[in-house]
Amino acid sequence: MTFDIFMNSMLSIFSWPTFGLLFIGVVIGIVVGIIPGIGGFFVLAILIPFVVGMDPLPALALLLGAHAVVDMGGAITAVLFNVPGTGQSIATVFDGFPMTQQGRGAQGVAAALVSSLLGAVLGVVLFMALIPAVRPVILALTAGDFFMLVAVGIICVGSIIGDDPFKGLIMGALGFLLAAVGQDPIEGQLRYEFGVMYLWDGIDIVPLVIGLIAVSEMIDLSMRGGRVTDVPPKAVVIGRDMIKGLFETLKHWWLMTWTGVMGFIIGFIPGLGGAAAAVMCYGWAARRSKDGSFGKGNIAGVIAPETANSSKEAGALLPTLAFGVPGSGGMAVLLGVLIMLGIIPGPGMFKQHLPMTITLGFLIAIGNIMGAVIAFVAVRPLIRVTFMKAAFLVTPVLMFSLTGSYQSHYSLGDVVLVYVFGILGFFMKKYDYPVPPLILAFVLGPLAEVNFNIALDAYGPLFMFQRPITLVLTVLVLVLGFWPLGKFVFKKKRTVNAS
Repeated sequence: MTFDIFMNSMLSIFSWPTFGLLFIGVVIGIVVGIIPGIGGFFVLAILIPFVVGMDPLPALALLLGAHAVVDMGGAITAVLFNVPGTGQSIATVFDGFPMTQQGRGAQGVAAALVSSLLGAVLGVVLFMALIPAVRPVILALTAGDFFMLVAVGIICVGSIIGDDPFKGLIMGALGFLLAAVGQDPIEGQLRYEFGVMYLWDGIDIVPLVIGLIAVSEMIDLSMRGGRVTDVPPKAVVIGRDMIKGLFETLKHWWLMTWTGVMGFIIGFIPGLGGAAAAVMCYGWAARRSKDGSFGKGNIAGVIAPETANSSKEAGALLPTLAFGVPGSGGMAVLLGVLIMLGIIPGPGMFKQHLPMTITLGFLIAIGNIMGAVIAFVAVRPLIRVTFMKAAFLVTPVLMFSLTGSYQSHYSLGDVVLVYVFGILGFFMKKYDYPVPPLILAFVLGPLAEVNFNIALDAYGPLFMFQRPITLVLTVLVLVLGFWPLGKFVFKKKRTVNAS
């Protein structure tokens, strides 16, 4: 990779109409991200008809510009209204919305935007650096390695289960149970569908998340009245607080570095996706917290998932281009667009189309820079909305939530599930049952099941001990799993002895 190719690839983005289409795509992506339940698939789907017949670079600038920032828009509503605009913003609500309730919504939004931007830039840097080494790494991983990587994420449930581990374990088990609804991914047998055809395809994450988080919060808000935040509007200076949030985020540069690298790696592994990157990095950051403030408005709980969300895009792009194996659902759509435009991904991509490969990485980075600037300017009126009375806020949020859940599959069954999970989420909140373990288990459960079955067929029941990589991950899972449980039991015994 010569310096001339590197510079020419970057400068090609600033030609016309590429730069203009990139800007249009970023604006569309931010707007779509703010609307709950739609997400990256939707924005790519509505833009594909417009790129037919275009030259490859302008077409990809429009699509990647929109796709790269859609999670940034989703983070804004996650922080301000407890409504994750996309599935990748799930973990952001756990600490982002408590910040808003404390009158720190502007700081939370600033943290989400800055960490998203820096995560994207870090991901692109890693993307450029690993282009020569990508093939041997991806081919070295097996289904057993994928399963153990997912298991590490599932074990992180121990970090976000609150004060009562047993309630967290119950919620985790419920998440696995809900993830098992529908057809068995290996044998195709129906499970827990109760004779309802709608459940044959399983439960979609959009109605589950919108119901458990957004609708339940609106039910609670309407019953207690008041505002989203109890802090008087005069006590909050939005511009000053956003600057404060920016500098507070930069103090966590080490956390952003680690979660950015982790998000990139998770994005690099086909099938895991952005939601997995967010919840796994959130769990990792929560485990490192010493004061138990995660879930109560810790700014690090916003930084970790948002950094991972953005860095995973460049990670998912790498196997998509190198092997034609999409690293995420959005990249699967992009793969189809590349083929439609006459660019065939594969090992030859880094030879015949090396300048285009580098340009795609730059599109992600520059698109996120644009998105952060646009969001910083446009977010002020949204922050002011959080000071409105509940009576004026509940109805539009519920309307957008239900519309978003319906538009994900155009099914009334999704709307029914939103209400069901909304009521469930309300009672979970009332009786202090944590939502994060349920969502974490629901997201990672299918990935664990599929890779476990493949590894079992390929290597037998002792597959976790047969390869060095798998063995190392197995030891990591055991350490992460038994350490918090042992601390909890020891603490109980010490309390009993002291009394």
